[in-house]
Amino acid sequence: MEGIENNIPTENNTTEVPVEEKNKIRKRNGWDDIEEDPDKSKKIEESTLTESQKMRLNQARAYIEIQNKKYEEEPQSIINSTFSTAFNKDNTGNEARTLSILCRIYVGSIFYDLTEQNIRSVFAPYGSIKSINLKIDPSTGKHNGYCFIDYDLPEAAFLAVEKMNGADFGGRKLKVGRPYNYDVNLLKTLPEPSPKRIYIANVNEYLTEEHLKSLFTPFGEIEQLALIPDPVTRKHKNCGFIEFKSEESATQAVDNMNNFVIGEQAFQVRKSIVGGPMPDGMKALDKIPVFSANIPEDVWKTANSINSNIAAVPNKNNTVNPAEPQLEKINKQEENMSLEENMSISASQRLSIMQKLARRDMESTVVLLENMVTANEIDEDLQSEITSECSKYGEVVKVVVWIVPESPSDEVRIFIQFNTNEAAAKANTELDGRYFGGRQLKAKLYDLEKFNEQDYAQ
Repeated sequence: MEGIENNIPTENNTTEVPVEEKNKIRKRNGWDDIEEDPDKSKKIEESTLTESQKMRLNQARAYIEIQNKKYEEEPQSIINSTFSTAFNKDNTGNEARTLSILCRIYVGSIFYDLTEQNIRSVFAPYGSIKSINLKIDPSTGKHNGYCFIDYDLPEAAFLAVEKMNGADFGGRKLKVGRPYNYDVNLLKTLPEPSPKRIYIANVNEYLTEEHLKSLFTPFGEIEQLALIPDPVTRKHKNCGFIEFKSEESATQAVDNMNNFVIGEQAFQVRKSIVGGPMPDGMKALDKIPVFSANIPEDVWKTANSINSNIAAVPNKNNTVNPAEPQLEKINKQEENMSLEENMSISASQRLSIMQKLARRDMESTVVLLENMVTANEIDEDLQSEITSECSKYGEVVKVVVWIVPESPSDEVRIFIQFNTNEAAAKANTELDGRYFGGRQLKAKLYDLEKFNEQDYAQ
């Protein structure tokens, strides 16, 4: 295997770390290690505390230990019955409160340096998030290590608990469960779920209801399909429901399509949880006017007058559709995914379409890692660490460490070439989001042709 190539903008485009600089190289940690709290040195030594202060400190520690133990011992009930949260428009009073409880989860053991955005990015694949309650300690400026997440749909909350409890996030195992006011018996007070209905989340924003229908029809006849619309963005919320004609079709769809990657996102699929009528889906937007209550009526009148004048001017496209730029963007995305205008796709074409959509994730043997180290952290052990860890996924052919020229943050890009596409794809999936030296890695497949041409800047 070839050694590390440190590509720096010098005469020969490579260099080694000078001996006199080695003492300046900051010590770094390894895979999934988390750096020590930088405020640790500021903490007060217990020997300087009075007896009264020590007593209060011990009481606080005991309280925290009790709270953590409660969450560790809290049973993680997985409801296997199938039910659908279709938007019951008559949800009021106790039923609305019950749905609110079912949509809330508790997340504990969060690494102190992670932000609300980090948490949202990890939990959003399970469904649309209504809010995240992450309290900040004003004395430290950091959060308290736990938060509450409210989803729009109960199915999303169930998926998050099932998939994320015990998951490694920032070098710590998350404790994901339910708040204390949660009771599994609450489900009995809601409409019984339909065994023919499934919930699907993490749907790429450019996939439409017609696309989903084409992909899921091979499992059986679909009676209804609805993506949940966002009246503000007028797009879907990346989740929805599919109701099949038979229970067997729904079961097969869950078994085969859960974690299926399409449009660079993995479907999250399970049986529905709350019964009731199916939501209207994206067609519900037709009944909702595009209007913002914050804009004065006079502004709308002026805008309408201007639009009328513009409409009277001929243009080459014979259209004044204000959504055209966005539609252009969508069309480009759909073009990249090889989806044709005629969305009537047969079962025999389904496999071909899915292969085309997933092809970008399978055509390279090179994985790019970013946010792993800075320039002054490159040392003689880095190559062996990368090789040793990545060999778990397949044979490593080559490792290139490239320092981005003129980067103010000493940005470093690390390229790992495997001997097969499968090994690279597996490494890409496993390494993305992992931690190295306290940093969360960003992994993606890199164009093999550009890599061979030593074009590392794309």
